Amino acid sequence: MRKLPTRLIAWILILLLAISVIVPAFAADAARIVTTVLGDGLTLTQTNSLLNGTRRQQFTLDYDPDGSVQPLVLYGDTLYGKSTVNQVVEYAQNQGYHVLAAVNSDYFFTGSGIPTGMTIQDGLLVTSDGAWNAVGFFEDGTAMVDTPKLSITLTTEKGDEYPIYALNNVRTGEGIYLYTDAFDYCTRTTAEGTEVVLELGRRNNQLKIGKKVEATVVSIDRTTNTEITDDTLVLSLTANNKLGLDLASILEEGDEVTIRATTPDERWEEVVWATGGGNILVRDGVITADANVSGREPRTLLGVREDGSCLVLECDGRQSAVSSG
Repeated sequence: MRKLPTRLIAWILILLLAISVIVPAFAADAARIVTTVLGDGLTLTQTNSLLNGTRRQQFTLDYDPDGSVQPLVLYGDTLYGKSTVNQVVEYAQNQGYHVLAAVNSDYFFTGSGIPTGMTIQDGLLVTSDGAWNAVGFFEDGTAMVDTPKLSITLTTEKGDEYPIYALNNVRTGEGIYLYTDAFDYCTRTTAEGTEVVLELGRRNNQLKIGKKVEATVVSIDRTTNTEITDDTLVLSLTANNKLGLDLASILEEGDEVTIRATTPDERWEEVVWATGGGNILVRDGVITADANVSGREPRTLLGVREDGSCLVLECDGRQSAVSSG
């Protein structure tokens, strides 16, 4: 049975610590700091403070890839839908992982739960980036932060090339959409359009950055809500799209097609886990214009050091008795 997925990153090591926080009766401008070693290479620091009458609670995860802790980016069985952190933790545990900590990540579309940024799970590309920034983890556990500038293209049997607007997202009229079974059991389309079912070949049948996927067109229908299986992909295009294209005019049943995802930065080809992120506040040690934020909100930040280790800071908010953000 499929679970509703999540837009949460079941992080390193995952287990959202069920910490019962008792906020002490602070003196003016006081702080309480507790540090706990969660595992080999992962340390949690909890800080509760009172400054000018405002309470703040924050958690810091300090991750060292030289330890035995492993970073993960998980969302559940499928992308579509929403889940709590605890549901993602349960999913990870069912996969055999011993979870230590969890942090939610990336923005997502509230109606569908689909992340706005790029997602890579166990080396497979499962969402496109929407020109957004991303955090990636390599096989050795080291991290990187950058802007992937991902591009996905469809090449027909005749050699014609077409851009794929988005991977595993709710379809609009912007262009061609590509769906894998990571999205859901079907495309969930409702507006008039054309959907093309592609059968994956025995070779090159997994979508990865820098690798091509070869597939055969098995059906072309003016339909909606097409089923997706683990050995098929679906191309989908609304009837009233901005490109003025019709998939039925460029493809025929039996055609061999190629799909390829690329980025200008080849490092992303080696990333095993990735999630989209917000604005880059510091680049190469220099504060960017995007660091100019205002207002008290719950916030999460991730920083990467030169050695590939990273620090995650999560500040709670909108809870005046515990933390105002």
